[in-house]
Amino acid sequence: GLPPHQRAGIREAAVCIGMASPRDDALYAKLQIRGKRVISAVPLVCSLEFSPEKVGEYATRSNYYAYFKELRERSDVLVFNHSRIAIDKTVNYKGTEKLLEGFAAFVKKHPKVRANLAILEYGPDVARARELAERLGIGHAVRWFPLMARKEVLLGLSLADVACGELGYSYLYGGAITECIAMGKPMIH
Repeated sequence: GLPPHQRAGIREAAVCIGMASPRDDALYAKLQIRGKRVISAVPLVCSLEFSPEKVGEYATRSNYYAYFKELRERSDVLVFNHSRIAIDKTVNYKGTEKLLEGFAAFVKKHPKVRANLAILEYGPDVARARELAERLGIGHAVRWFPLMARKEVLLGLSLADVACGELGYSYLYGGAITECIAMGKPMIH
């Protein structure tokens, strides 16, 4: 019984804040909102809580910090990918195969550089991405991590040299992008 009440709450809200998109525009029209609509990006990450200075406080409570630190110590270049693994060209296409192929080309071109890729097992094409990494000969340089809490993701990201975002259908705003901004990390996107 919750959805009708939720829809009524949105309809009666004094202000609705969000992005403008065909999907959102259609939803607001369907709900017949009565309040003011403010077109604005809602912050996905509080940079006061998740900043390079603060994220270290989580290290002692982290389930993954030791693994991230070990990977950092054995890397000259540490690339971090926490976007969804999506190879199929659906609406959620992230271009993961481009990331893996590009990383493989870098590893091949620079054999003396200890390059590693940390990647989260998140998305519909994880198995295919693992197989591709092996076929490309970079299985030894790709470290797979399970889906984890944002605090853990940002802890790993804090140790990276560069992060990768979407290489398929790109957006200017989203979780991976704002997390890189909050952590002050350069992003290949």
